[in-house]
Amino acid sequence: MLIRILTVVRTCALALFLGGGAAIAFIVAPTAFHQLAPDRAAAGSVVGACLRAFEWASLGLLGAGLAASLLLRFRRAPSILADVSLALLLAGTLFLRLYLTPALADARPRGTEAGSEFDRLHKAYTQVFGVELLMALAAIALTTASRRPEAGS
Repeated sequence: MLIRILTVVRTCALALFLGGGAAIAFIVAPTAFHQLAPDRAAAGSVVGACLRAFEWASLGLLGAGLAASLLLRFRRAPSILADVSLALLLAGTLFLRLYLTPALADARPRGTEAGSEFDRLHKAYTQVFGVELLMALAAIALTTASRRPEAGS
């Protein structure tokens, strides 16, 4: 029973991270920039606030998921893929939260035009975030596929 609960916690952490990140990237950001056009600063403030809240929530989710995954290792139900994925996602989120987010806030007053420091940091943020979403998707697909019963069983 404990193994099942820990497996659900691990899978839910990955799924909630993926779903929340995808919602911000594919729904919140485009909608904010469309609805608040031409005030890109206001749209950026809305999306930035959502991302900051998501970063904090992600740290808790991914921490709980990694703890569950490591406990599964001790209960003889390990998944090195889940352990590594959750650890990398947690490290990526810490990098975003502790380095890129504050750097973006510092660079924003100096301008957000193409080629600016803000633009460079924003591109880095979106690349890290995109890789994290792909990694979460792959981890979910591969860890859940390994638990499916064989056809005809």
